[in-house]
Amino acid sequence: MQRAAFSLEKQRALIDPVWGGIYQYSAASKWNEPHFEKLMAYQAANLEAAAHVFQATGNKAFLADARKIDSYLEKFFTSSNGTFFATQDADLNAHEKDKPFVDGRTYYALDDAGRRKLGYPRIDTHVYARENGLAIAALCTLYEVTQDPAVLDRARRAADVILASHVTEDGSVWHDADRKTGPFYLADAAAFGWGLLRLGQASGDTRYNLAAKRIALAAVKNFVDAKSGGYFEHTADENAAGVFTQRQRPFVHNVMCARFFANLSTEPIWRERTRRILAAISTPHTLDDQGRMLGDYLLALDDAGAYSW
Repeated sequence: MQRAAFSLEKQRALIDPVWGGIYQYSAASKWNEPHFEKLMAYQAANLEAAAHVFQATGNKAFLADARKIDSYLEKFFTSSNGTFFATQDADLNAHEKDKPFVDGRTYYALDDAGRRKLGYPRIDTHVYARENGLAIAALCTLYEVTQDPAVLDRARRAADVILASHVTEDGSVWHDADRKTGPFYLADAAAFGWGLLRLGQASGDTRYNLAAKRIALAAVKNFVDAKSGGYFEHTADENAAGVFTQRQRPFVHNVMCARFFANLSTEPIWRERTRRILAAISTPHTLDDQGRMLGDYLLALDDAGAYSW
């Protein structure tokens, strides 16, 4: 617990003091050189972590951190229909050749009025299933520690829209509802399925649990590598050629899938599928490649019952 709290306290330096939200990382060996891009995956993970540590310690500073990230999501990363966006650029006008470029260090040193006067760094307004699943899951954690109904309502609203726009009748999940072509991706199915599952747990609404199970069954059909037990990154792409016809089994998305399956049901088949995924990715090579980035993997082992607590 000391290590968790210490890490989040130091990492607080990456939270935007003006608008909230958390920058991607520090480019130095200390926390004082932010790379100013804001990605949904980082917002969701840090929102959840701060909420959990508040719940465990009662230290309201962590709840304040969680609220700052959530406030940013609500004000900057939410579309008119309640779904969530993906990223915001680190710099101003990095993609607009006809406008003056302002680097992130200069821009994010300004106050609210100064920033608004110059304009806003570009936000990727595509609505992706993966990013929305991560956001929904994070909001459910925040709701569980605050019991704020408005937070749960926002998670529910996003989930309902994505279910209608991105999920097919058989449970396959489109990456982008505006581009319903090409392959389906494991990342979208696993993360959005996880978000629905967490929403069902937080709200008590079994509709979300049933939808999550439908997505899980489609994921097995679309992605499982029967030989290894791991899951492929995407369905076969008929337009791919050469090296791109080889489907990979990405560590991060298999971990998400394992967490999803482990919490999906008490049926033995889902626990077995979880264990097969973890066995497939738990090799010295794959773990070495991850370096220190093993937090979600440890959570997946815990969800799968690998620890005899």
